Amino acid sequence: MAKRKGVQPPKPKPPTNAEWIAFIPTVRENFAREITQMCDEVEPELWQNPGICGLMYEFLPWHEHSSIAIQLRDDDPTDPPSWANYECVDPNGTNIEDEIAMYTSSPSDLVYHRLLVEAAEALLSINFSDFGQSETMEDGYLYCPFRLQVYHGDEKFRFNYCEYVLARRLDQ
Repeated sequence: MAKRKGVQPPKPKPPTNAEWIAFIPTVRENFAREITQMCDEVEPELWQNPGICGLMYEFLPWHEHSSIAIQLRDDDPTDPPSWANYECVDPNGTNIEDEIAMYTSSPSDLVYHRLLVEAAEALLSINFSDFGQSETMEDGYLYCPFRLQVYHGDEKFRFNYCEYVLARRLDQ
């Protein structure tokens, strides 16, 4: 059968809400494993630095990439790539292969947004006292001395997904 000129194959559809809900526990667990593994790979001397004031998780599925960045008080909070410890750990991504595949099979802002929500949930679930850091949340809000951060890679949404997740919890 001949191909018709100008006819594009249909784009894959993002998962339905029901399909997405079925994935949530596994997605969140995979992100938590990925982030914890990266935190374990951070040099102990860096965790002991009294100037640490935050951690950012970066997930860029179109590059099959994730990393963490440790923020110091002297770092410009508006320019993470300039941070002294930007991408201080860059894993092989084996813990999040399914999430990368989920995005690449249906690349859309909705799928990416949902993955970032789960990445933020995972980040918020980690006990950073295991790494010598103070509380990360207090009374349902991010604790300022050590701020957890997840942002949209293309900045289509200009907010911290950790704050978004905590705000959504207030509605529940």
